[in-house]
Amino acid sequence: MEEERTCLRSQLEELKQETDAQLRNHEETISLLVSEKTSLTSQLHRLVEVETSTGQWSRSILNTDLYSGAHNAESSLEQEKAKNADLESQREKLHNHVSLITSQFDSLQRKEKEMDEKSKEQVCTMFCIHFRIS
Repeated sequence: MEEERTCLRSQLEELKQETDAQLRNHEETISLLVSEKTSLTSQLHRLVEVETSTGQWSRSILNTDLYSGAHNAESSLEQEKAKNADLESQREKLHNHVSLITSQFDSLQRKEKEMDEKSKEQVCTMFCIHFRIS
């Protein structure tokens, strides 16, 4: 029983650490992508202002290069959001699994206590029977 309990505790801790690490990584990735998108959008606005004021860049270059870069950043952001949603789902499943393991652990502890009590009662009964016979 003690080995089972130790194994369950170990699994529980590993699942928690793994889930936390994955969530941190994805949150950092999303934060980085949001920052990158903000930076690209800001640069795009500046370039449009420069183009508008100086007329040096052609509309076709702005439309193809800059807007496609912004579109790619937005697409990446959407992909990361989808991954984050998937991780949240996995985290919820792991949380449920942890709850199940915790419940099993509690049940095992109760059974162990019951068995200890029964064992004590049997020893007492055997002791009493032994002394009555003697």
